[in-house]
Amino acid sequence: MAIKILLADDHMLIRQGIRKILAEEDDFQVVAEAADGQQALQCIRQHRPDVVLIDMYMPRLNGLQVMQQLAGEGLAVRFVFLTVEEADLLAVVESGAAGYLLKDIEAGMLVQAIRCVHQGQSFIHPKLTGKLVAALRDRDRKRGRLHDGIERLSEREVEVLQAVADGLSNLQIAGKLYLSEKTVKNHLTNIFRKLEVEDRTQAVVEGIRRGLIRIGAG
Repeated sequence: MAIKILLADDHMLIRQGIRKILAEEDDFQVVAEAADGQQALQCIRQHRPDVVLIDMYMPRLNGLQVMQQLAGEGLAVRFVFLTVEEADLLAVVESGAAGYLLKDIEAGMLVQAIRCVHQGQSFIHPKLTGKLVAALRDRDRKRGRLHDGIERLSEREVEVLQAVADGLSNLQIAGKLYLSEKTVKNHLTNIFRKLEVEDRTQAVVEGIRRGLIRIGAG
């Protein structure tokens, strides 16, 4: 089944360029385009895409506002933010976005990011990993947050978390680490508990912040 994608960007040339890249993939289907945030909101509700590639800064509503307005509607939509700037990276990641990409991303990496987030993983542009870690540490420093005494991840749990960061599904992780899929799920449950997070994206972000894993390690 094709991955349904919605493109939202106020620059027509950018939308055309992305659409051309996505057209090369047999399992991708661009179901709609939007030129501003309000139009994106309407298109998402109408077309129910799997993945939304959305510009951070658009007229009427910005990308973050669009995602926030849809948060309570129960739509299974994964948001990937596109931007030329690094501002608001922390806010976007902590809000639950599945991906954050710079617009100079290579075509192959864009395709990888879409497939990754569609599988329930997170994807952050490799250039932004260091910025994200610095932002997280600065935030924690300001909050006076300490992690002394927090339960540590086992070596196997770190391997599982790194595999999640690399975009692997539970089944793929099981094959890579020679585990059963049930064991992988159990490891993830323990990881979420130890890192005090609720989902895979938050776990990856927290893992990066603590220096346990890194994007692009696989």
